[in-house]
Amino acid sequence: MRSSSDLTAQGLANLAHSFATANCGSARLFDALGSTIAGEVDNFNAQELSNAAWSFAVADAAHDGLWGGDAFLRACDAHAWSKRQLCQLHQWNLWRKEHVGNRGWEPLPEELSRR
Repeated sequence: MRSSSDLTAQGLANLAHSFATANCGSARLFDALGSTIAGEVDNFNAQELSNAAWSFAVADAAHDGLWGGDAFLRACDAHAWSKRQLCQLHQWNLWRKEHVGNRGWEPLPEELSRR
């Protein structure tokens, strides 16, 4: 079996999305995925970013290394977004506000959040 470090950005996002959709990912799995994605987030396109964000929100998987720094937000700022992707980011942003408490995670950039 391949390790998570062998997966592409699309593979990582798809893996997170699959486990979240099936509602069968453990905290340990999402912790490992979050650590790997955090190191690769600059390589993610808009679809991969929105799938990953949505997946972690659905799985209620808080990961400070992925969401707590500015790498995710920088990556978000670098892309054009479809309506579906914006909906997924909006769901992540609502989850961030409501379920993660005072972790110090920055919200989506204002213009992106408005869209």
